[in-house]
Amino acid sequence: MNRTLIVVAAILVLALPCVAVAESELTLTPPTPGGFVPSVAQTVGNTEAETYYVDRATFQTANPGLALEDFETPLWPPGSAALEGCPEPADANGSAGCYDPGELLAGFSMTSPGAGTPGAELVLIEGAAGFGTPSGVVLGSNTFTAITRIDFDPPVAAIGFDIITVLTGNPVTINLYDAAGTPFASQTSVPGGAAGSFWGVDSDTPIAAIEISDDTGADVELLDDMEFGDPIPVELQSITIE
Repeated sequence: MNRTLIVVAAILVLALPCVAVAESELTLTPPTPGGFVPSVAQTVGNTEAETYYVDRATFQTANPGLALEDFETPLWPPGSAALEGCPEPADANGSAGCYDPGELLAGFSMTSPGAGTPGAELVLIEGAAGFGTPSGVVLGSNTFTAITRIDFDPPVAAIGFDIITVLTGNPVTINLYDAAGTPFASQTSVPGGAAGSFWGVDSDTPIAAIEISDDTGADVELLDDMEFGDPIPVELQSITIE
């Protein structure tokens, strides 16, 4: 009996370190192409003032002339297979070790509330890193149990991007906030996946921030090709004022 108890105790001791070092950040995770969980976005709350989009061309037709941040100007060259932790915020002032000042557009700031490692709250992935992400660069939260947040200054009327969840392909929840910090609209079960799925919205209420979360805590939320701002009618886009 005593010998049996000793063996069981030894097994438990050996197993505990595996739990203690379970990875919580993407930069500590071996590259594996993620899956995809089919889903249909569900809108929560009042939707009279918001229109949602799952197709970029339709979104662009409804919201012409927005700024485009493609995240393609980091310190890492194309084909580098970069998988790098980046400090928050990532904005027009840069993100040390990932973006120089001026490489990201003014008007937005990306952070990751709840992130684990100071100085590596965000993660940058170049397409060759082995996670099955689109070619080029994607950026977002580095911690599975954290979220990806974008603040806009000034607030914007429309925002659209490809949402990428690289490990499980889980859908995400997206919450919209007004200038007072009050959540005013939300969608759940927004499709993700390693290859990316487009999501967009325009709103009568100016959007001051959005938060994107994988509610299972098993994946990160990454963005690509983010369009944002106030629509400019096509007929006004080519006018030159002298």
